[in-house]
Amino acid sequence: MNNKYILTLLLASAVFIPSEYAVYFFPAAIIYLLLLDKKLFGFLFKKSFYLLAVILLFIQPLFTGEKDFSLLGMNLSSSSFINGVLMIFRAVVVIPIVTSISRTSDKEKLRKVFGRIGVKNFDEIFEHSREIFPLLKENIKEFFHSTEKRKIFNPVELAAHFIAFLIKSTNAYPVNSKKENVL
Repeated sequence: MNNKYILTLLLASAVFIPSEYAVYFFPAAIIYLLLLDKKLFGFLFKKSFYLLAVILLFIQPLFTGEKDFSLLGMNLSSSSFINGVLMIFRAVVVIPIVTSISRTSDKEKLRKVFGRIGVKNFDEIFEHSREIFPLLKENIKEFFHSTEKRKIFNPVELAAHFIAFLIKSTNAYPVNSKKENVL
């Protein structure tokens, strides 16, 4: 059986698996992915993954669900904590699968799939995304370095500044699209 089919099955299973079977599924899926390619798990050592883990394990249980246990003087929800752990396991399985599939996928097959669901000009969209994402990444780093200097502590204000910054960054990107005549 081809790895793409196994990976697609694992991806669907990771998204839709009931929580009572997750204890068995996620370790097996992680072991399979580790045997496939250990480099797929490089995202585990990035700050963004740690931020996601903190949000899912501590902030989410602090604000959602019935508070039924205490940790370091904070009342937390055990059900929200368990859901956060399951979300992290889902991320640890889904991110490497998507990375592996995107590395090995044929561009022509992707074009056909997106054409079937109604996405037109796939080549153009793909090329623009390959050009704009590295620029956005650099601009986002610059944004967060500038916000450290301005000391924005209000999360709503920070989110508003960030969204405005993203809009300005994408609008500043020159788009050289091919104009098609529509009859």
